[in-house]
Amino acid sequence: MADTCGKVWLVGAGPSDAGLFTLRGYKLLKTADVVVYDRLVGTGILGLIPPAAQKFDVGKFPNRHPVPQTEINRILVREAKGGNRVVRLKGGDPFLFGRGGEEAEALRSAGIPYEIVPGVSASIAVPEYAGIPVTHRECSSSLHIFTGHSAQGQESAVDFSTASHLKGTLVFLMGVASAEHICSALIKAGMDAGTPAAAVENGTTARQRTVAATLGTLAETMKEQSVRSPAVIVVGPAAALADRLCWTACRPLDGKRIVVTRPRTKMKNFCRKIELLGGEAIPCPCIETVSSPEAILSEAVSSLTAFTWITFSSSAGADCFFRALKQSGKDTRALSGIRIAAVGPATAKYLSRYGIFPDLMPQKFDGIHLGETLAQKAGNRDRILVIRAENGSRSLEGRLKQSGIPYKAIPAYHTQLPLEKPLPEIRHTVENLDFDWLTFTSASSVKGFLRIFPHFSTGRCTAVCIGPSTGMEAESCGFHTIVSDVSTEDGMIQTMLSAVR
Repeated sequence: MADTCGKVWLVGAGPSDAGLFTLRGYKLLKTADVVVYDRLVGTGILGLIPPAAQKFDVGKFPNRHPVPQTEINRILVREAKGGNRVVRLKGGDPFLFGRGGEEAEALRSAGIPYEIVPGVSASIAVPEYAGIPVTHRECSSSLHIFTGHSAQGQESAVDFSTASHLKGTLVFLMGVASAEHICSALIKAGMDAGTPAAAVENGTTARQRTVAATLGTLAETMKEQSVRSPAVIVVGPAAALADRLCWTACRPLDGKRIVVTRPRTKMKNFCRKIELLGGEAIPCPCIETVSSPEAILSEAVSSLTAFTWITFSSSAGADCFFRALKQSGKDTRALSGIRIAAVGPATAKYLSRYGIFPDLMPQKFDGIHLGETLAQKAGNRDRILVIRAENGSRSLEGRLKQSGIPYKAIPAYHTQLPLEKPLPEIRHTVENLDFDWLTFTSASSVKGFLRIFPHFSTGRCTAVCIGPSTGMEAESCGFHTIVSDVSTEDGMIQTMLSAVR
């Protein structure tokens, strides 16, 4: 083995929901040089892949494997021999019908070091998301997991004579195409056709759907309701509990898919809030922030004593300012005697990291109202330092100019398109309108979105906008818009909750 040899981690990505991705998997993914991923890895997890990482889509489809397993093995060996940290993202658990054992054998034969990172299996998680306990003291004391894929046309793949007499819960993965064979074989082997059964389609996602039936009617019901892969088939008395114990439908954003266009570095909390309410956040960063040249910010930092107020219109601007302050060899003591204004709670929260609590914050969190509130507080003897985006709104400055208050605006950063384009899976979701809402937190994110998707049909979807200026930009581009009454992420969440009530 070469000294430069890297390593491979076979990581279970779980059934799709990013919230079920393990902490171990997350930490490894964030440091990966190469990511080799399957088709059923959730978009929320794909959004965690570092932009700089090389990506290989090796997803398999029913009866169609664009990248054969032997080629996947070669990719893993080749990339590791190149000295890379390789994360092999596999749906569910690597060793449960995931062919992880074959990949581990190939790595071992090639002398490549590897680790196995278990994942949450769809065989347990998907029934649980449907309200089906795979074990239950009153009706099931055991769980039995089968591959439905190999059951089709292969009588010896599953011992149906034994399976039919098991008293626990039977779970078949990859069984949509072979549902008729599974059901008929179990009945033929002696299982009661009236046994409760269910198929759970797209489990743990916003598109989850449960089809309940009996063993004798399940296959036909699946056909009638057009159940598609991926789906998990559950057979046994516990399947009858789905109606009684289903809990996902109680979540206020259940079934909603929401595209988040915030910068990659700023979207984590927003996505988490959506997911906690049962929605599925689709990460699609459309802008990124870039600090202005050091000379611009250092000039502002060196002349702080000339100002009586500093205004921050975003946490990004505050971040750039305090980094420049540190680089100049100063700390927050340099702000002594200077009053601070913040556009809203998010910016105020960021400032609190430095022990700074704003002296002023408008009741409505946008530049216009910040300017109006400042105009009421400040006088002609005040001099205001405005920290803003280079290509951001000028509404604050316009209001200060109207009031005759001296100010100096410093473009602390600018926004631009992300260096990396959206992954094909996310692009396909967006372009095919397979979502419920787009979310925009700035006018620049609207512009960035349309530069990434220049042929997008804006009139066919609804955009939830953080405030009036963002809403005006989205509306001018043809979007149907809903503008949050409160210009915060939480305000946007409340707007979406109101829309589904």
